[in-house]
Amino acid sequence: MHTTDYKFEIRVPTPRVSTRFTFCGDQCVGEWQNNQRNGQGTFTFANGDRYVGEYQNDKRHGQGASKSFATGNEYVGEWLEDNQHGQETLTFADDGKYVDGWRDGKRFRWGRTFRWGDVPSPQNENNHD
Repeated sequence: MHTTDYKFEIRVPTPRVSTRFTFCGDQCVGEWQNNQRNGQGTFTFANGDRYVGEYQNDKRHGQGASKSFATGNEYVGEWLEDNQHGQETLTFADDGKYVDGWRDGKRFRWGRTFRWGDVPSPQNENNHD
């Protein structure tokens, strides 16, 4: 009887773990995988600014929202490898809104400012593609 030795390598994906850390006044709470932010997380800067959203490979990636503590303005939109990417809505502290588009961190579509009660419509938007 002939026997052959087989070697098997079983790779188990590194699980995401929730963690919290503080460094130089910045605070991060969220999912970590392979020693990087991956998944959902909240990052609060020492100055009070905050980002809540998705991370991939330690970069903002996917849906997210950031808010400035100093101005009260809030950005809600999409991110691609730490750059604003896709449609965004910027809400000002006085409830005014600005809607436009980004591609790879650069504005590609100029939007329109809305005040409370305005109804956005495609006819009112200026497109500068």
